[in-house]
Amino acid sequence: MDVGQYIKPIVSDIFKACGCLLIIMALLLGINSSEIIRPILLWQIIVLAAAFALFKVAYTNPHDLTGKGQIIVFSLCTLLADILIVLWLFMVSPSTDSSLILPYIVVLLLVKGVVFAMMYVDGEKEARRINEKLSEYKNNTEK
Repeated sequence: MDVGQYIKPIVSDIFKACGCLLIIMALLLGINSSEIIRPILLWQIIVLAAAFALFKVAYTNPHDLTGKGQIIVFSLCTLLADILIVLWLFMVSPSTDSSLILPYIVVLLLVKGVVFAMMYVDGEKEARRINEKLSEYKNNTEK
Protein backbone atom coordinates (compact mmCIF):
# COMPACT_ATOMS: atom_id res chain seq x y z
CA MET A 1 0.00 0.00 0.00
CA ASP A 2 1.56 3.24 -1.17
CA VAL A 3 0.67 6.16 1.10
CA GLY A 4 1.57 8.64 -1.64
CA GLN A 5 -1.43 7.63 -3.71
CA TYR A 6 -3.70 8.68 -0.84
CA ILE A 7 -1.85 11.87 0.06
CA LYS A 8 -1.41 13.20 -3.50
CA PRO A 9 -5.15 13.87 -4.17
CA ILE A 10 -5.57 15.53 -0.77
CA VAL A 11 -2.65 17.89 -1.39
CA SER A 12 -3.88 18.71 -4.90
CA ASP A 13 -7.37 19.46 -3.53
CA ILE A 14 -5.83 21.73 -0.88
CA PHE A 15 -3.92 23.66 -3.54
CA LYS A 16 -7.01 23.95 -5.76
CA ALA A 17 -9.17 25.16 -2.88
CA CYS A 18 -6.47 27.61 -1.73
CA GLY A 19 -6.20 29.01 -5.24
CA CYS A 20 -9.97 29.45 -5.60
CA LEU A 21 -10.29 31.07 -2.17
CA LEU A 22 -7.31 33.36 -2.81
CA ILE A 23 -8.80 34.53 -6.11
CA ILE A 24 -12.20 35.16 -4.50
CA MET A 25 -10.64 37.01 -1.55
CA ALA A 26 -8.40 39.09 -3.83
CA LEU A 27 -11.41 40.11 -5.91
CA LEU A 28 -13.57 40.92 -2.88
CA LEU A 29 -10.83 42.81 -1.07
CA GLY A 30 -9.86 44.62 -4.26
CA ILE A 31 -13.41 45.80 -4.79
CA ASN A 32 -14.39 46.57 -1.19
CA SER A 33 -11.18 47.68 0.48
CA SER A 34 -8.12 49.76 -0.01
CA GLU A 35 -5.97 48.06 2.63
CA ILE A 36 -3.47 45.29 2.04
CA ILE A 37 -4.17 41.63 2.65
CA ARG A 38 -2.86 40.63 6.06
CA PRO A 39 -0.89 37.37 6.47
CA ILE A 40 -3.39 36.03 9.01
CA LEU A 41 -6.05 36.16 6.30
CA LEU A 42 -3.86 34.08 4.00
CA TRP A 43 -3.29 31.53 6.78
CA GLN A 44 -7.04 31.38 7.37
CA ILE A 45 -7.56 30.66 3.69
CA ILE A 46 -5.00 27.86 3.78
CA VAL A 47 -6.53 26.32 6.92
CA LEU A 48 -10.06 26.49 5.49
CA ALA A 49 -8.92 25.00 2.19
CA ALA A 50 -7.21 22.14 4.01
CA ALA A 51 -10.33 21.48 6.10
CA PHE A 52 -12.48 21.50 2.97
CA ALA A 53 -10.16 19.07 1.20
CA LEU A 54 -10.14 16.71 4.18
CA PHE A 55 -13.94 16.78 4.49
CA LYS A 56 -14.19 16.14 0.75
CA VAL A 57 -11.93 13.09 0.97
CA ALA A 58 -13.77 11.81 4.05
CA TYR A 59 -17.25 12.02 2.57
CA THR A 60 -16.64 11.16 -1.08
CA ASN A 61 -14.21 8.21 -0.68
CA PRO A 62 -12.20 8.84 -3.88
CA HIS A 63 -10.13 5.71 -3.27
CA ASP A 64 -11.42 2.21 -3.82
CA LEU A 65 -11.38 1.36 -0.15
CA THR A 66 -13.81 -0.95 1.56
CA GLY A 67 -14.49 -1.95 5.13
CA LYS A 68 -11.96 -0.95 7.76
CA GLY A 69 -9.80 1.09 5.38
CA GLN A 70 -12.73 3.33 4.53
CA ILE A 71 -13.60 3.75 8.21
CA ILE A 72 -10.00 4.65 9.04
CA VAL A 73 -9.77 7.22 6.23
CA PHE A 74 -13.16 8.70 7.20
CA SER A 75 -12.27 8.94 10.89
CA LEU A 76 -8.80 10.35 10.29
CA CYS A 77 -9.89 12.91 7.70
CA THR A 78 -12.87 14.18 9.69
CA LEU A 79 -10.76 14.40 12.85
CA LEU A 80 -8.04 16.40 11.10
CA ALA A 81 -10.63 18.64 9.45
CA ASP A 82 -12.32 19.27 12.80
CA ILE A 83 -8.97 20.20 14.35
CA LEU A 84 -8.33 22.61 11.48
CA ILE A 85 -11.76 24.18 11.99
CA VAL A 86 -10.95 24.70 15.70
CA LEU A 87 -7.63 26.25 14.67
CA TRP A 88 -9.42 28.51 12.20
CA LEU A 89 -11.86 29.61 14.91
CA PHE A 90 -8.91 30.60 17.07
CA MET A 91 -7.45 32.58 14.18
CA VAL A 92 -10.72 34.43 13.59
CA SER A 93 -11.61 35.33 17.15
CA PRO A 94 -9.52 38.24 18.41
CA SER A 95 -9.91 37.73 22.16
CA THR A 96 -9.37 34.00 22.53
CA ASP A 97 -6.70 32.75 24.88
CA SER A 98 -4.28 30.58 22.92
CA SER A 99 -3.74 28.28 25.89
CA LEU A 100 -7.30 26.98 25.44
CA ILE A 101 -6.70 25.40 22.02
CA LEU A 102 -5.24 22.19 23.45
CA PRO A 103 -8.16 21.55 25.85
CA TYR A 104 -10.61 22.24 22.99
CA ILE A 105 -8.85 19.69 20.79
CA VAL A 106 -8.85 17.13 23.62
CA VAL A 107 -12.58 17.69 24.18
CA LEU A 108 -13.13 17.35 20.43
CA LEU A 109 -11.26 14.03 20.43
CA LEU A 110 -13.24 12.76 23.42
CA VAL A 111 -16.60 13.73 21.97
CA LYS A 112 -15.71 12.22 18.60
CA GLY A 113 -14.57 9.01 20.30
CA VAL A 114 -17.77 8.75 22.36
CA VAL A 115 -19.94 9.38 19.30
CA PHE A 116 -18.09 6.73 17.26
CA ALA A 117 -18.37 4.26 20.16
CA MET A 118 -22.11 4.90 20.41
CA MET A 119 -22.48 4.49 16.65
CA TYR A 120 -20.52 1.23 16.77
CA VAL A 121 -22.66 -0.21 19.57
CA ASP A 122 -25.86 0.88 17.83
CA GLY A 123 -24.61 -0.56 14.54
CA GLU A 124 -23.85 -3.89 16.19
CA LYS A 125 -27.35 -4.04 17.71
CA GLU A 126 -28.93 -3.13 14.39
CA ALA A 127 -26.88 -5.72 12.52
CA ARG A 128 -27.85 -8.40 15.05
CA ARG A 129 -31.54 -7.46 14.72
CA ILE A 130 -31.41 -7.54 10.92
CA ASN A 131 -29.62 -10.92 10.95
CA GLU A 132 -32.31 -12.34 13.23
CA LYS A 133 -35.06 -11.10 10.91
CA LEU A 134 -33.24 -12.50 7.88
CA SER A 135 -32.83 -15.89 9.54
CA GLU A 136 -36.56 -15.88 10.48
CA TYR A 137 -37.46 -15.01 6.90
CA LYS A 138 -35.15 -17.73 5.57
CA ASN A 139 -36.65 -20.32 7.95
CA ASN A 140 -40.22 -19.30 6.96
CA THR A 141 -39.51 -19.54 3.23
CA GLU A 142 -37.86 -22.96 3.53
CA LYS A 143 -40.98 -24.50 5.13
